[in-house]
Amino acid sequence: MPNGWLCEKLVECDEVTGVDVAEAAISDAKSRVPNVTFFAADFCSLDLPPARFDVALALEIFSHVPDQRGFVRQLAAVLKPRGHLILLTQNRLIYSRRSDIAPQGVGHVRCWVTMRQLRALVAPHFDVLRVYHGAERSSGLFAHGEFRQAQCSSVSGDTSPQDRLVKGTGWTRANAGHAGTAAR
Repeated sequence: MPNGWLCEKLVECDEVTGVDVAEAAISDAKSRVPNVTFFAADFCSLDLPPARFDVALALEIFSHVPDQRGFVRQLAAVLKPRGHLILLTQNRLIYSRRSDIAPQGVGHVRCWVTMRQLRALVAPHFDVLRVYHGAERSSGLFAHGEFRQAQCSSVSGDTSPQDRLVKGTGWTRANAGHAGTAAR
């Protein structure tokens, strides 16, 4: 997928902000999707306004984050009360058994989690509402709040916002929850 591909789809729904640590990825995304705000930075150290976003997406990056607790805490901080989190990540039980995974490179973080570990990391900040399962590759979390379902029909033809954002992206398992009643 080209850099910024999901931002390009989501900007049809609302204002979008994209973050990546790779300067080259952000540069490419900015040239492809100029009407999106992009930051080339570590999300955990980025100074974003609190309670700014309705929805946060973390798609197959969670296993590459050195401070996963801090990452989830930052996601909760930038989401509005009852905001949505969609978090999709590799499934440790599957990936640890695969023979086609390249060895971990120097400086590359690889911290795959099980569904139980993912729920434990997310539970202090989010209420898990639903777990999504697809093939056998990944795990994830959808965090629920108020979401403008009708505005995002261009992402795909499915009926719910969770399904529209998860289906067709190549991830195979996602959980659901919302920021709100859990401690922030």
